[in-house]
Amino acid sequence: MKVGLATHSGNRTISIPGEGNITLSFASLVSGDNLQISVIKTPSELGALNITSGTSQIGEMLATLNETRYSVIGTVFNIGPADIRLNGTLTVSIPYNTSLVTGEDSQVRMLHFTGTAWEDVTTLPPANGHSVTGTFIS
Repeated sequence: MKVGLATHSGNRTISIPGEGNITLSFASLVSGDNLQISVIKTPSELGALNITSGTSQIGEMLATLNETRYSVIGTVFNIGPADIRLNGTLTVSIPYNTSLVTGEDSQVRMLHFTGTAWEDVTTLPPANGHSVTGTFIS
């Protein structure tokens, strides 16, 4: 007799008021079927993610990856719950307001916080002026 965990794949679209629809696609969700997205807002939550206030603009927030500073545009999201287990990949597509981008849309990146540092998980092609997509590998 073989005992194992049930897995399933699928897509979920979660509407975040004031932000739009976030789409999650996963190949093999092992546990934590109750996928949720929350908005990170408070200074203590942002500080825990190593996001700091910038000095060039009021309200600018910065994250650093490989000694490169990234300006945070739009909203920071937490996808959970923390005990979610995937076997494979999770692809996330997040809308953004192109008017917040000061350069080319191709410069928009999706960064993922690993618990200690940021990593670029942007899936190519890069952002298209409406949404940015990233893939996380478990």
